[in-house]
Formats: sequence, structure tokens, C-alpha cells
Amino acid sequence: MWLNPEEVLLKNALNLWVTEKSNAYFLLQRRRGHGDSGGKITGLLVGALDTVLDSNARVTPFRILLQVPGSQVSWVIASGTAVEEVNRHWDWLVQNLLHSLSVFENKDDVTSFVKGKVKGRVPRQGWLYLSTNHLAFYSFLLGKEVKMVIPWVEVTRLDRVSTSFMTDTIRVTTRRRQRHFSMFLNLEEAFGMMVRLADITLRRLLDNEAFELDQVLQQPAHITKRVLEEQSLKEHVLALFGLPRRERLQEVAVCSIWTPHARCHTPGTLYTTDSYLCFASREEGLCSLLIPMSEVVSVEKPESTCSLPNPVIVSVRSKRAFQLIELRQREELAQSAEKAVRQEVNTEALISTFRQNQSDSHGDSSKIQKLVAMGIPETLRGELWMAFSDATSELMAHPGYYEKMLQESMGQCSLATEEIERDLHRSLPDHPAFQNEAGISALRRVLTTYAHRNPKIGYCQSMNILASVLLLYTREEEAFWLLVAVCERMLPDYFNRRVIGTWSSL
Repeated sequence: MWLNPEEVLLKNALNLWVTEKSNAYFLLQRRRGHGDSGGKITGLLVGALDTVLDSNARVTPFRILLQVPGSQVSWVIASGTAVEEVNRHWDWLVQNLLHSLSVFENKDDVTSFVKGKVKGRVPRQGWLYLSTNHLAFYSFLLGKEVKMVIPWVEVTRLDRVSTSFMTDTIRVTTRRRQRHFSMFLNLEEAFGMMVRLADITLRRLLDNEAFELDQVLQQPAHITKRVLEEQSLKEHVLALFGLPRRERLQEVAVCSIWTPHARCHTPGTLYTTDSYLCFASREEGLCSLLIPMSEVVSVEKPESTCSLPNPVIVSVRSKRAFQLIELRQREELAQSAEKAVRQEVNTEALISTFRQNQSDSHGDSSKIQKLVAMGIPETLRGELWMAFSDATSELMAHPGYYEKMLQESMGQCSLATEEIERDLHRSLPDHPAFQNEAGISALRRVLTTYAHRNPKIGYCQSMNILASVLLLYTREEEAFWLLVAVCERMLPDYFNRRVIGTWSSL
């Protein structure tokens, strides 16, 4: 590690140190006896001396000295317990300082220059403070006070890196320079908190209309560490299962679920939101389950046994049941699920249609992913797109919504409708379905209805291509809800006025 330069007399240290590398200004030395296999008497004596010394007085086995030509005084500027560590410091000195020292005529100027450079790399112990709008650092060491304030709006990048003198460091990059913070008691927690605060600031900065912050995050005075952790968990769950942003996370419980294809209970985590029961296995990709509350018929609590501790059975309308065990808070979970089921508004005709299209057993999701990657047959595309995007649940939860939005949007004129009219005839012009007024009218209705539903997005380029492909395999209302799923949940940053997602991908 880098040190505040300390003066040493080189002639008194020759018997205790062996020079490994040297140039006109620097020496890399090894403590005599460290790593020696020859057993020389001097090395044995020095090694014995270092062994019996108190741990606080022991000397690190490697060091780097600044030695100015013509001077009997040298300065210790770095030390280390491993040769790899001091070699990194040595390389930095050679690459960044050595070529500059020859221009100095006065040896005192060389000493002052190197000492100043090294002092700037010595880490300062202090406290890091994270607020809604700023990152602040304060240090008071050896009578010297250091204060630093970095607004989050100036932060352009956050990284976890390994530097030449620290193995695990948080690097904060601003428009002007980089700062490195290390030696945290809990680096993972600190880095996660910094990322969340920077993300909130970025969302405010880019476009208030492009991103929708939760109401609690719109009030900076109410943002606390607990609020940020809860928000981070919620966003992780919504992204993991592709749920609508309006969903609120209700319960989180560690449990195991019976998986018929594996014939065993798979450990994982159960999440409940306003409208869904979700399960994700501990091993990524092994098992994932998403149950709309509108499909849940009952939540039962059988008697606990040694083989099935704290079980809960969730029955759904398609005459299937899911067995969960090892639920420590099953009473609270069951009550929360039952309350959500009672609040769901269902339309029996739509539910019957949904139920007829479901298989009688749930299988291995990894196999489904492989089959989808190989290509979905055209006859099944519409049905499977609706199921995999969860647009079916949205359609069931909002009966008559499309017709209502369609009636409200008819006859309205806006910038979005003008852009839609301009692009209608550019949508798959070679396909027979859009070479007649029926296909063009259906596409117009879907796009104008969505623009009326979500004026913050309105209409963006390529939405006409997406909607026209959806209409080839689904009905108008289904195409509308698929468009909602893609634009608002699956690719939210790709469809807005600033197309931020597209820029970040490029």
C-alpha cells in the first residue's frame, strides 16, 4: 500500500534489506530472510527478529524507496506483504513518474514532487454520507480536514474495480475526474445504495414523462435506506416476472414448491403482489411460477407433518393445485392471498376461454424456453404470446376497457394521430392483410387507442410495425394488450419520446 513518505538512512538498512529492482530514483527491496531458502546466518537472524516482534511492530517484507542521486537520505513511499502488490506500485511509478523526474535540476524538487504525488494516492480514512441528492465524504486525520461533496447529477458511472493498491473499490466517475472509495465494512450494501440513488436522480434528470417514479420516491425528504431497499426488491420482482409497474409487493417468504417434472420439492422464494402469486427457485432458471389471483380458487392450510412442514396448497380454476412447504409465516401469507382473491373482479366468459387453452399440468420451464428459441409455430403464436407476456391476465382484469378507450379516442386529432396516419401505409405494405381497408383500419384503431391510453408515450416509430405483426396472429383487443405488455413492461425504455433504451443498447 502507499504510505506517507518516511525518511530512512539507507546505509543503516543495507544489512536488513535486499534490493530486488532499482533505477535512477527508486528501489524495490525485500526484507532479508523473507523467501530465502539458502539459510544464510544473516537472513536467519533477521527472520528470527521479525518473528519474535510484536505484531504491531513487525515490518512488511517488501518496500519501495525514493532515492535521490547524491543524497544519503531515502524515503519509504510504499510497502506490501506480497510481491504482486509492490510490483503494481513499482509499475505505476515507472509508467507515470520516472520519465518526468529527469527534468528537475534540484534534488529537493524531485523529492517534493514525488512526495506530493504519493501523498495524493494515500487513502484517507473517513466517513461516506449518502443523501438523496449528494454523495459526501469527510475525513479528519492528523489534524488535516478533508471535505468532498459530489452531486448525483454529476455522476456518469459507478463501478466496482480493483486498483493498484486496493483489491475491491467503488469508483465514482464524474464529468471531471474519478474518485475511489474502499475498505467498507459492507461494500455490497454501500454499492447497491449508491446505484439506487444515482438511478433515481438519472430518472428525474432524463425526462419526467419517460420514467414514472413511485409516489414515495417523488418526495426526497421521505426517501430512507429502508424505502430504497424495498423499492429495489419490488423492481427486481417486477422485472423478474414481467409484472405491471402498478403492482405492489405484499409478502416475501422462503419456501419450497413441489415440481412434478423433477419429482421433488424445489427451494426458492414466494412473492405475493396485489394480483399475482410468484415463485422463483433458488437456482436460477430451475423453476419459475406465476399465478394470477383471478385464477386462484382457494388457499388451504393442511396439518403440518415431519415430511411436509407448514404446507399451503393453492388451487386454481384449471383444476390444478400447487403445494408449498416450509412456509414459516403461512398464516399471514394465506390471509393475504385470500384477501387478494376476494378483491379480484372476474369475467366468467373470459375465464372459461382462458381455462380451455391451458394444459392440465405444469412442466419444465427450461424446456419451454428451448422450444420458444427454436421458433413458435404460426398457429400457436397468438395464444402463446398472450400467455408468456401475461397479456391474458390484463385482458381478463379489464373487461370492456379496449372498447371504452376506442370510443373515447374516435374523432380526436393530435400529433400522435397525424404520425399514425402517416405511417399506416408503411406497415408491412407487401403483406396482403394490409393491402385493404380492413387491415389498415384495424391497425389504426389499435394504435390510436394505445396513444389515447398512454399519452406520455403516444406513438413512436416502429410501433406500427410491431402492432401490424401482432394483428396477424391475434384479435384487435388481444393485439392492444400485447402492445401494452411490450411497450410498458417488457421494453419500457424503448418506446418513449427519447428512445433511451435504444441509445443505451447502441
